Amino acid sequence: QAMAQALESRHMLEQTRQEAEKATELLAGALDALPIGIAIFDTSDRLVIRNEYLGDMFPELYAGDCMQQSFEALLRREVRLGLLPEAVGQEDAWIARRMRERGALPQPLLQRQAGDRWIHIYEVRTPQGFKVLARAEVTDLVRKEQQLAQANEQLARQTATDGLTGIANRRRFDETLAVEWARAARSGHSLSLLIVDIDHFKRFNDHYGHVAGDACLRRVARVLGRCVRRAGE
Repeated sequence: QAMAQALESRHMLEQTRQEAEKATELLAGALDALPIGIAIFDTSDRLVIRNEYLGDMFPELYAGDCMQQSFEALLRREVRLGLLPEAVGQEDAWIARRMRERGALPQPLLQRQAGDRWIHIYEVRTPQGFKVLARAEVTDLVRKEQQLAQANEQLARQTATDGLTGIANRRRFDETLAVEWARAARSGHSLSLLIVDIDHFKRFNDHYGHVAGDACLRRVARVLGRCVRRAGE
């Protein structure tokens, strides 16, 4: 009877082991099918699972046998490989700050990588104490946002700039005058206004032509621009 119980226990143990292996294979297959990088760290913060996509995203970082390495060890390796430009020159302080934030990020972290590459990092902690890290490639999205911001900035400059002289136009003047008037009223300081006229400009324009006249206006604008020394002028 004892022999039968031992065999039954061994059979149940083997069945449990096989089910665990199937579950692990199923999990690994599911993670490998995801188009984002996934890494799972155990309660000791050591890497126990990573999917293939993560290895493809960072082949140098996850080259060789990286399993069971701690998160800090992998982070230091990432810094040592030069993959994190913002850590250059402050490596230890940067790593210490990142470790303090570990598992407690209130929102996804947008991180710049070498080569102007951008990664969204998600971190969650499971009820069992495991930490799950997900990395999504968002380089194209960030670059499009940067291009849009640059286009909007250029458009804003164009709407506030005189096309001929390159200095602020009447619209910008009206906006600035309102701001400086309110500032002077609050502080009790005076407000100065200069009206500059170019002597005999019509005669100059008629004699040398409109092209030379436009060039004259641009030169005067540059001279006035060099007189500006402080904000609000």
